[in-house]
Amino acid sequence: MAGLIDDGSEIEWKWFGSMVGAGVFHSKINNNDPNISNALNCIPLTGPVNEANYNQFIKIFKQAFPAGKCGIGIASRLLAMKRPDYFVCLDGQNRPALCKDFGIPQKIDLETYWEQIIARIIDSVWWSSSCPDDSRKKEEKQAWNGRVAMIDAIFYQLKE
Repeated sequence: MAGLIDDGSEIEWKWFGSMVGAGVFHSKINNNDPNISNALNCIPLTGPVNEANYNQFIKIFKQAFPAGKCGIGIASRLLAMKRPDYFVCLDGQNRPALCKDFGIPQKIDLETYWEQIIARIIDSVWWSSSCPDDSRKKEEKQAWNGRVAMIDAIFYQLKE
């Protein structure tokens, strides 16, 4: 799930992207740093997520990286995997187009991610729409439950 394994197998280990180049993160995952799990526990599995939850996540998440190197790409990827209905991974592949369409500067960090990205999303009519409840629309409900994380796919641009 952390996007670290590249063993040459046919299994898509990097389904949520590759974190192979994030050496410090790789080390923290391999050593099972409890701060990463503790930080993720600040985000509820169900129900509303608020800025206080996010700020507590960031506070604890940073403890796993006392020397830094814990950018928004890593944090937002983990958040999007836990709550794809609230968070989108923000990385170099989607940042230019996403920030352009949101009308915000590309300099987004851990401290500005909630206000610049998430608060705008959860304030939108699109995000506030009702969940499809018709059992015949199972795929629509699944997509609705991951609607924020899907923003990554909309704005993702391949490196040339």
